[in-house]
Amino acid sequence: MVSIPETFPGLQKRWFLRKPPVPARCLLLASVLLPMALFGSPSSGAAQASVGGQLAWNPDLLNDPTWGVGARGILPLPLGDLALLGTVDSFMPDCKNLECDLLDAGLSLLWLPSVGMESQVYLGGGVAVQRSEGTWRLGNHRELGISLRAGLILGGRAFLRFRPFSEARYQLMGGDFPNQLVISGGILMVLRRSG
Repeated sequence: MVSIPETFPGLQKRWFLRKPPVPARCLLLASVLLPMALFGSPSSGAAQASVGGQLAWNPDLLNDPTWGVGARGILPLPLGDLALLGTVDSFMPDCKNLECDLLDAGLSLLWLPSVGMESQVYLGGGVAVQRSEGTWRLGNHRELGISLRAGLILGGRAFLRFRPFSEARYQLMGGDFPNQLVISGGILMVLRRSG
C-alpha cells in the first residue's frame, strides 16, 4: 500500500479523525447484529422494491476519513424475508497532488426480520469489488472482497414513499486495500409496495 506523507501532523491528534482499533469495530458491529439476530422472527413480504441515493463515510481508506456518494437498489425475493441489495459508491480520497478515485460496488443478500415495529432492520452479506483509478496506485487496480452489513430503514406514515436509511458495513478485502468500515445513509424511493 502506498503511504501518503502527512502534511498536517496536528490533525492526527484529534479524536474524531483517529481510526478505531479493529476490536472496537468488531464490538460495534456485533452490538448491532446480535440484538437483531436474537429478537428477529421471520414474516413474509417485509421487503419493498426501492432505489435511492446515499452518502458514505469510509474512515479506513488510505488511513484518512473519506466521503463518497453512491446509489443503491433493493429487490425483494419470493423467499420469505430475503432481498437482493446492489450498491455503488464513488470515493474521492485526499491524495494531495495525486489524481485518485475509488469505485466501490457490492451485491448482498439481505435478511429483513420482523421486529415488531414499522421501521425495518436488516442483516446481510455478499461480495464487494473495489477499483482504484489514477496515479496513486500507478494505474487501475481491482480487488474482490466480502462485505457484512447491518442497517435500519425508517418506516411509518411519514415515510410511505421516501424512506431514510442508515447502514454500517464491514468489508474484508483481500490484497492491497485494507479492511474497511463504511457508514452510509440516504433516502430510498419505494417503487412498489408489497402486501
